[in-house]
Amino acid sequence: MNIYAVYRPDGSIKQMLTTVDDFAKVDGSVSDTTHYIDTDSGQPKPKKKHEYQIDNDGLLLTITGLPAGVNVNVGFIETVTDSEPTVIEFELPGHYQVALTGHHHYIDEDIEVSVDG
Repeated sequence: MNIYAVYRPDGSIKQMLTTVDDFAKVDGSVSDTTHYIDTDSGQPKPKKKHEYQIDNDGLLLTITGLPAGVNVNVGFIETVTDSEPTVIEFELPGHYQVALTGHHHYIDEDIEVSVDG
């Protein structure tokens, strides 16, 4: 448990907080969409862009190179990446939007893909 005192500019305590979370003092350029906190240093670090490769084979889409723990959403299809390539099989050809979200070290991203039968 961590105990924090929220205080006013004059030093008087406004509120006491008890939490299991840690806090990091950051400046206005840091946000949860662009940064994460390095737990070793306690400092904000910029999120990275995903590095991946997409291969189409008919109605089969394979995404390789994503780290484990990324949420991959395509319409009603949702999966979480592991150490293996992510394979999505479509029923119909068309243009689809693939959302890569949820990994705290990487920027959320939408990819547009086309698959043909």
